[in-house]
Amino acid sequence: MAKTQDIRDGELITGTENVAGYITTNVTSHLQDTTMFIDEGVVNPDYVNVSKEWYNRRKMVDHYLGVRLIHDNSNRNLVHLYAVGTKFRKSYR
Repeated sequence: MAKTQDIRDGELITGTENVAGYITTNVTSHLQDTTMFIDEGVVNPDYVNVSKEWYNRRKMVDHYLGVRLIHDNSNRNLVHLYAVGTKFRKSYR
């Protein structure tokens, strides 16, 4: 859902042929001068394009999974996490 921009100059635009034999004139990328988050876990609304069509949205694909454990520690109890494990199955779709 990130906003995109066309990069027409810089180190990616060399003016020489690439491996496919074409000359790259522009590259579409996410915003380079805007951060994705403005605070811990708070998405920057200037980075997101909420009107992007569903077929232009990309899946979030990576090899890592981040898990955040949140607890209201009003009783001031200590929590020790000694080990973490997951069961997963690769899905080739």
